[in-house]
Amino acid sequence: MLAYEILWAFVNHKERGIKESTLKKWFKSCTPSETLDALDEMPKQNDLLSSANGDEIKSEVEQFLAQSSDGGSATFSVVVNKNSWYPKNLKDEYPIGLFYCKGDLHILGTSCVSIVGARKASPDGIKSAWHLAKALTDENYTIVSGLAMGIDTAAHRSAIKNEGKTIGVIGTPINQCYPTENRALQDKIAENFLLISQVPFYKFAHENFKLRRFHFFRRNKIMASISKATIVVEASDSSGSLVQAKECLRQNKKLFILDSCFRNPENEWPFDYEKKGAIRVRETAEILNNIQGASDGWYKLKEHDCWVGARGEYISGADYREPMNSLILDFKKSPLKKHKGWEYYRERAIKQFKEDIESLLGSYPKIVLTAVPESRRRGDPEYTQRFEDLFQEILRSHPKWIVEWPVEIKETTESSHNSGQRDPDLLRENYIWKGFEHGEPEVLHIFDDIITTGAHLRAVSDFLRSHNYKGKIIGVCWAKTRLAQRGASR
Repeated sequence: MLAYEILWAFVNHKERGIKESTLKKWFKSCTPSETLDALDEMPKQNDLLSSANGDEIKSEVEQFLAQSSDGGSATFSVVVNKNSWYPKNLKDEYPIGLFYCKGDLHILGTSCVSIVGARKASPDGIKSAWHLAKALTDENYTIVSGLAMGIDTAAHRSAIKNEGKTIGVIGTPINQCYPTENRALQDKIAENFLLISQVPFYKFAHENFKLRRFHFFRRNKIMASISKATIVVEASDSSGSLVQAKECLRQNKKLFILDSCFRNPENEWPFDYEKKGAIRVRETAEILNNIQGASDGWYKLKEHDCWVGARGEYISGADYREPMNSLILDFKKSPLKKHKGWEYYRERAIKQFKEDIESLLGSYPKIVLTAVPESRRRGDPEYTQRFEDLFQEILRSHPKWIVEWPVEIKETTESSHNSGQRDPDLLRENYIWKGFEHGEPEVLHIFDDIITTGAHLRAVSDFLRSHNYKGKIIGVCWAKTRLAQRGASR
């Protein structure tokens, strides 16, 4: 905590201070204490940090925290970025080093949705926020908001009234309240739910009053990070809620904008955000269907309106001619693959579901990863490369694991796809067993990335398991619409 407060005391300091962007880079992998030690060794920062003035500031921060009632740690908890409670997205997407909190940290592990909007909200806006929060809490979502007047207050109160959970993220130090009218509500959230703040005590007390508004912008970015989606109920073109909307899209999360925002003639921003990937909604059911369609482990990537995800045991059996499978195949053959955004899309997807896949694979010392070999002469030209990229990303965290390709196709199996017929027995006749270059595996995990009838995956898995290898069968779905995702996950 002391290191974090000292670092923030030097942020944008008039005498060659530290840039906030520099702190974020360090906070991705280092705790505040480790960051302070590292910056102390850097020549560009050393002049200030180790100078007489720097030592004086460090001493001032320490004395301030010791004497200030705000800095008394007995009334709140501190969660550092290497703590198990620390949300992953705050480390990867918006690293803040640590946060102060009061209440039940377990709530961070629930499915969270942010509801944000204007402080000076209209009666219809207040009503919409209330009904949205109720509908979401009825589906066991936790409501995240910023404890401001207007939309935020309505969302928090509705969650509490309807026996749901709520998280308040504030733009002041954890023991202060703004607006003061919400003191009772803030205390209730801190006592029964969860209250979060990243605002450093010393910095807030000593900086120019006009600069304090930036803490509220940071607050909105934290809300976007800990939520799986954000709903904007009402907002003007200059609203702070748009900071969260922008951050939500940057993190490739769902952003919902109520139709009333589009119908307001004074607003231009909704149309701009819709073009960037936001979803215009007219009914609460649209939000619920959209969020629930993306169950845990599935992600919507805005560039091509695509779903991507990973699942454990592969479930197949859908008719090859079903619309779901046509959508998948159309996507895999589409010109979008040559679009300049495709490489970014693939890299982003691999990183996002890497952790989901890792959680399925277990902790055996000798794990081998393999993929179903490409089955058709006119197949997906990027298939092998896509899995090599995915496997290499996994091996970064598990260098002792091995990638092998023990099965080859000896001839085309194009005929097995005709008329919607895929016979695993026929497919197995075309497999050549190469064996393992690095010895027998303890566990063998088999991957495939197109979920249609699943015949190739079943054929290869049966073939390999006939050699008595145990492991999971994992289907990775790249699909163009929620219809495809929904079918693939059933």
